[in-house]
This record gives sequence, structure tokens and C-alpha cells, in this order.
Amino acid sequence: MARILSAHRRILLLRILNGVGILLLLVMHDIGGRSFSLLSRLDLAFYDSRYECVAPDPDPRSVIVDIDDGSLARAGHWPWSQERLAQLNDIVFEQGRPAVVGYKMFAGDLQAPEAGEGAFARSIEGRPVVLSYYLGAGGPGASSGQLPVPVPGTGKGSALDERLVVATGYRANPGVLADLAAQGFVNAFPGAGIDPDGVLRALPLLARVDGEARESFALAVLRRYLAAGSLAATSHTLRLESDETSLSIPVSDGYSAMIPFQKGAGPTGGRFTYLSAVDLLEGRLDPAQLRNRIVLVGSSAAGLGDPRPTPGSVSMPAVEIHASLIAGALDQSIPRRISAAGAIAALLLLLVGGGLAVLLPRLEPVPALLASSAALLVLAAANSLIDQLFGLVLPLSASLLSILLILIFNLIFGYLVEGRSRGAVVRLFSEYLSPTLVEQMSTDPERWRRGERPSPVAAPGGFGAEGAAPAAAPVVPPAPRRGHRG
Repeated sequence: MARILSAHRRILLLRILNGVGILLLLVMHDIGGRSFSLLSRLDLAFYDSRYECVAPDPDPRSVIVDIDDGSLARAGHWPWSQERLAQLNDIVFEQGRPAVVGYKMFAGDLQAPEAGEGAFARSIEGRPVVLSYYLGAGGPGASSGQLPVPVPGTGKGSALDERLVVATGYRANPGVLADLAAQGFVNAFPGAGIDPDGVLRALPLLARVDGEARESFALAVLRRYLAAGSLAATSHTLRLESDETSLSIPVSDGYSAMIPFQKGAGPTGGRFTYLSAVDLLEGRLDPAQLRNRIVLVGSSAAGLGDPRPTPGSVSMPAVEIHASLIAGALDQSIPRRISAAGAIAALLLLLVGGGLAVLLPRLEPVPALLASSAALLVLAAANSLIDQLFGLVLPLSASLLSILLILIFNLIFGYLVEGRSRGAVVRLFSEYLSPTLVEQMSTDPERWRRGERPSPVAAPGGFGAEGAAPAAAPVVPPAPRRGHRG
């Protein structure tokens, strides 16, 4: 019996150690020591699921003037003439009176005037206009146009040095336009907005160009909308301040801002109002819809709108991506994805999963299932609570998988090995004891070892209560009878 009990304790220790091993392997994934691409993709899918179910909530602050397929068919293909775009800009400002207008369409594509500023340059002069431009990264690139003024205090040697994407080239607006309006870059980069699966979940707020930090298109529009003359950039937060308001944007890896998307996209998506540019030009729409709004001029046309896959849509026009970031910043609903997120998730997993790894080898299948379900709920709830309270996006797939693997291991191990051990007890004592006692001993040999032996008067399958009939004395197998001499 002592050998059987000793074997039982070894099996128990082996099951605990295997559970801890599973736990540590998946903790290594969370902290970056051993990465599993499948788990990383699952974490991205978990993140996307929160937006795929969010019904569109109309945003009254922003309007998108859409150079759509109808506009291209009736007003001509892009790029439009300077006179055409100047006519649109005049209608928007003179009749609509918006707070700010941002041109996601690259105005540098417009035909250069033969002499002087040109119609579009005259139209934007003295008005709150933000133009867009493009940055290149990842290799040597050509540069053209005139860059905007850099963000103060962000040169080489600043606290942001290692956090900003470094652009190797740019395609900015010509000086005649750059001198009259603000500019912001519009593209994202791998590791700063674009994840390994190709889905765009964030946009960089700042990028380093020619040794200085330049602001993004969405940030430039926000600054003009809030009349924020001060921009305080730290390694974790970007703060906009004006005489009347103060706004903080949480910063994620690559000095980007995660975008709180919603389900759907485009003119029929329901979140933003889309007005056809040609309908404004032809007087078919009331420009009063633009009053005091953020107006973004972009395109939903196929091949021109630069659509990107996002958590809320497989093909979202780029102009709506920028509008979503602006809305999230104004709502203060931007989540944050930081490098320490994996360590926080690993700590939660060690606390919950470590206790489960020790507990499960001692439980029968049904209690083990209940305990594992409780652990899964605790981890999922903690992940959601941290997101709600602190806006931190934590990985979850490794935590859930570790709980499931520890449960499956214990169920299989218990069925195969524990069943074999109980069979050994039954075979050893079934010749000398009643089947009821043998079944009790094989079910819980540790309880038998501690002296909690079943009472002779106990019901089958139960143990005698304290004060009941005295516990049965150990049964000693009878010695073999000596043969009688003939």
C-alpha cells in the first residue's frame, strides 16, 4: 500500500509540474521570449471583434465631401483643374462656413499654373485649410515639394528619438501651396499603424523627416479645429492645449494612435455624413450642413479612395480612417497598445493559471471543468476591465489557451494514468476485501492513508461520520495454512 501511495504522490507532482510547464511556455509568448504567430493572429482577431459588433454611431462633428464615382463621371477624372477645386473650396467656405477643411486628396497633383499662385492657392489663402502629403520609409527615396514646419522640441536627442518612424523621402506640396496652408502626412507604416496581417488599426501621429518631427494629417486637422497652439509630445501621451480646451491622445508603439473603429464604412456605413462633391458644385445640396464642422475632402471611388482593411471593414476609404481617428481623439476613446502589455497579461496568467495548475490534479472531471471555466471568465473579465479602466489593449489568446491545455492535459492524464493506478489497487486487494472498501481505497488512497478509513456501517461508497461506528481496523491478509501431514 505504501508503494501505491508513494506512486500517487509522484503522479500528482508530475501533473502539477506539467501544468506549470504549459503555463511558462505560454507566458514566454506574452513577454516576447517565444512567439507563436498563430496566437498573435488570434490576439488581433480578438481586438478586431470588439469593433465588428459596434453599430455605427453617427458623428455630428465631421462631414466628408466625397469625390465619388458620380463626381468623377460628371466633373472629370482626377486630378481636377485648379479652377474646379477652387470653386469647390469657395462653396464650402463661403456658403458652408466650416471650422476647418482638410484635403485628403493630394493637391500637389493639380496642374501647376502658368504664372503666379493659381486659383486653388488664392482660394485657400487666409482660410483654415490642411493639405496632405506622403512620406516614404524603408529605403532610400526621392523627395519633392516643401515640408511643413517641424513640431518644436522634437529634434534629435529628444525623448521621442527612438519612438518615431524615420521617413527616407517625401512627396509634399509645392511651396506656393505649402506657404499658405498647414500640411500633414497621411500614410501609415508597418509597425506604426499597419500590423503584420496587413490590417490598419492605427495611424502615426508624428514621424521624423530630415531630423525633425512632423505632424500627421489627422493631428494637423485636430489642432486647427481646437485652435490648439501648444503641442506637448511625451513618450506616452501627445497633448493638445489651447486657451479653451486641453486634449490628450494616448500613444502606442511607433508613436501611433489606435483608432476606435465602428462597423461599416463608406457612404452607406452610417457613422459619417458623405456629401457628393459634384452635388455641392451643382447646387443640389445645402452647404449649411458644413457649418462649424470638420470637413474632410476625400474619395470613396474605387481606385482613388485608397481603401484599406480595418477592424470595422474589409475596405474603408482612407478619408474615413482619418475621420475615425479624429472622432476617437475628441471622444477620448482611443485605446493604447504598449510594449509592456504582454508582461501585464503574463502576470495575470501566472496568478490565475498557477493556482489552477496546482488545483486541477486534485479534482474530479466535473469540478475541474467548473474551475477551468471560472479561470477563463476571470482572465477575460480582467482583460476587459483593464481595457475599460485604463484603455490598455492586452493579449488574451495565450492566457485562454494555457487554461484549456492545462485542463485537457489533466483530464487525459487522469483518465489514462490514474485509471491504471486504481486498477492496481483493485487487483491487489479485491481478493481479501469487500468490493465497496476496495472501490473507496482506489478512489482516494490518500484519504485512506490519513486514517480516514470507511466505517463498517457506512453506506456503500461513503465514509463514516465522526462519532459513528468505530473505524475498521486494518485488514491483514490471512497467512497461508500449513498442510496436514498424511
